[in-house]
Amino acid sequence: MTANSPAARPFRIVSDSGCNLPPWLIKRFGISIIPTSYYSRTNPRVELLEDASASLDSDSIYTRMKNGARFAVDSLDASSCRRFIADLIEKSDEDILFIFSSKGIGTSDKSIHSYFGDLNIQARNQKSSRSFVAIDSRSAGFGLGLLLMEASEMRESGANINDVAQWVVDNRLYVCHWFVTTAAVGYPTSAKPLLMHLSATGKLMVAKEQVELDSRIEDSSKASPFGLGLEALLDAFRHRADQPYHKSSVAIVHADNREAASKMAELLDEHCGVTKPIIFDMEVNLGSRLGPGSVGVLFWGGPR
Repeated sequence: MTANSPAARPFRIVSDSGCNLPPWLIKRFGISIIPTSYYSRTNPRVELLEDASASLDSDSIYTRMKNGARFAVDSLDASSCRRFIADLIEKSDEDILFIFSSKGIGTSDKSIHSYFGDLNIQARNQKSSRSFVAIDSRSAGFGLGLLLMEASEMRESGANINDVAQWVVDNRLYVCHWFVTTAAVGYPTSAKPLLMHLSATGKLMVAKEQVELDSRIEDSSKASPFGLGLEALLDAFRHRADQPYHKSSVAIVHADNREAASKMAELLDEHCGVTKPIIFDMEVNLGSRLGPGSVGVLFWGGPR
């Protein structure tokens, strides 16, 4: 903020539970989370709770996937936003910046933008100076989490909502999402691991355009005791990671595959000097698409 800039109005950063941030980070950065629901055909619907004391029983979910249960995640849309954000609007006069999971993995971005447009019209009609901004992160899982943490630190340093929103738009394609899986989309295990990534539109893609990476997958799977092409995932990191962020902002996520996640951490330490990557359970929205056993590395890098 420059010396001539007006004082920043207080604003709240809101996201959805697909950001894959654990409760302690949500609390640390003061982020409000809209809970989304996941369910299977044979079980009652279960909420992903905002409550910091709640935890996701990911082991049980991915074990059930391995046994044939198919999980789905409710679409994030204007209706789910309204139920949560209306309460925030009533309880404070803060502006709201909503950074949400990519439309490429089941978010209704058009209805969300329409709802936020209506909120701004209502504010103008009421002669209120409040502002409501919604941004498609073009990211998923902890990739969205990386954007949220940076945005929260900017807010703490005094940046206003418009500056933070513009930064997110300008930098969202620098978040890299790379996964290796043997059960992409459908849960039956494939003999050959697939290297997946998030495209610029936020859709999961098989990484065939990265020829130098894709050519390593089959050989890497033979070298890995975990049946996954972790070395190909390491190559993806080498190819895309960018200083100054990558050594301090690397996360490994897994769908009930702690052994492979730990091995991935060892590879990053040995070959890239990443000594303390954070290891998380993969959130259900991504996990239900990639399948149980999948492993991913998320980090700052070159643009998609």
